[in-house]
Amino acid sequence: MARIMVVDDEGYARRYMRRVLKRVGHEVHEATDGHQALAVLRAHPVDLLITDLIMPQGRGIEEITACRKEFPKLKIIAVSGVAAYLNVAHRVGAHVTLEKPFNNRELLEAVDELLSRQD
Repeated sequence: MARIMVVDDEGYARRYMRRVLKRVGHEVHEATDGHQALAVLRAHPVDLLITDLIMPQGRGIEEITACRKEFPKLKIIAVSGVAAYLNVAHRVGAHVTLEKPFNNRELLEAVDELLSRQD
């Protein structure tokens, strides 16, 4: 299975995504903001990044932009409760966007679809 980084400042959101992803066999790393995520990514490369966009420290848009430069092949899913931010995330490099709240099926379908891409 894949190595996935989940970034969200809300602990319940991280735990939810971790639980869903681990249940199907993925290895999951977590971070509470974009700054922490970049540090973890440098030490533990992953196949897929799932990041919230609105966080007090290290906002998701900045994180996506930095990841595109430093990890150009990294696959990225952006999540947010604000649809307008998802459009921006797509423009700066997120491959897939999910509007919160989403369910298990939507999360797993997005992950599977993105991991199956050969680009």
